[in-house]
Amino acid sequence: MTFHLFLTKKLRFIFIVAFIIIFIILNICSFYQDVNSFNKEVNLPFPNNTGIMKIDVGQGEDFWILTENYKLYHWNAIKRKFIRKAKDYEPIYDFSVGSDGTVIISDYYHDINIRSYIDSWNIIYGHYDNRNISICDLNKIFTTNNYMLFVGGYYKDIYFWDELDRNDYYQISCAFHDKSLWFIGYGHYIYLYVNKYRKFL
Repeated sequence: MTFHLFLTKKLRFIFIVAFIIIFIILNICSFYQDVNSFNKEVNLPFPNNTGIMKIDVGQGEDFWILTENYKLYHWNAIKRKFIRKAKDYEPIYDFSVGSDGTVIISDYYHDINIRSYIDSWNIIYGHYDNRNISICDLNKIFTTNNYMLFVGGYYKDIYFWDELDRNDYYQISCAFHDKSLWFIGYGHYIYLYVNKYRKFL
């Protein structure tokens, strides 16, 4: 009886020690795998085309690209590939993704369209010479045309557009964290827009 009790205790001890050793080894392997995963390069399967002209990123894996032949693609995280979007509006001259995931495009007429559903777009500003667009979120959109800067505000399902300034605007970008407007302007300097009288470098 004592031998059987001794053998049971010994086997239990061996089992516990083996379990602890296996647990430690698995944790070390898991840690080593996580450390090495930072060094691994991830290659996304970009579409076969002439090149990428612009990228923009929303939340998570909300990744969009505009190619040099004016086609818009969206990264599908489930299919793990880029899907072409807004085909009926091509060529797409510009696009922007807001902090809330709202997407806008400048289409072949240079009208500004907003994505209302997965593959549905609605025009929100029709103007033949929109050159550059940037969106903070659904409620604040910036656009430029021939030497004019406009801001669009969303109120009761309608966008209202106000002219902010007249100047050279080559590129505009809305900062998500404070909704400030940055732009490349006269002399190709970088400016922060405060109002039409004050712009800081």
